[in-house]
Amino acid sequence: MFARVKKSLPKIIVFILLSIVLISLYGWILYSPFLDGTVLGIYPIATAYSSVFGVLAVLLLWGIFFRLPIYFYGIVFVILCALISILKKRAVLKTIGAILVTTPVILVLFLPSLISCNTIQSLTIERWNKTYHTAYSSVIVDDNYGELLLFECDQTGIFCTQIHSHYDSFMIRDSARLNYQKNNDTLKLTIDDRQVFSLHSR
Repeated sequence: MFARVKKSLPKIIVFILLSIVLISLYGWILYSPFLDGTVLGIYPIATAYSSVFGVLAVLLLWGIFFRLPIYFYGIVFVILCALISILKKRAVLKTIGAILVTTPVILVLFLPSLISCNTIQSLTIERWNKTYHTAYSSVIVDDNYGELLLFECDQTGIFCTQIHSHYDSFMIRDSARLNYQKNNDTLKLTIDDRQVFSLHSR
């Protein structure tokens, strides 16, 4: 059994590293610019990315900086015991060195996931063949202040572009509303019944 694990371990490590690289590339090249409104993006993937990897990044940071003696050393001990029983000592030392070097790099690569993108409201205007999403975006570890984002999408609500942002406190999550007025063919974004953005037929 150990021989099989030893043989497949390099492939597993390569797969994990490639996954980390691809996810981090998405975060820096696509996710962050998508929130800024500079690139077209796939809305469901963006919300899933922030929900899943944002939570994992927070747990990792929390475990390292606030529960280091309890969790970190316990995990390292278990990993070392497993590696020593499978690999040679030299390989173990190389693995430990690689972990120590790559851990801070991984944290930097996953930084974009710490910016959340949580949907507040979705509205489809059939006359325009468009769907609009409002979302609240903030740093996950401190969401007292953030941005209310408005995304314009195709009718399916999948391919979207950010067209408006409004910085305010987290209270806007409960008071932001999208309304479409048929009489003047206008979409309005309001916060506490105060209009902050309007859009006519496009």
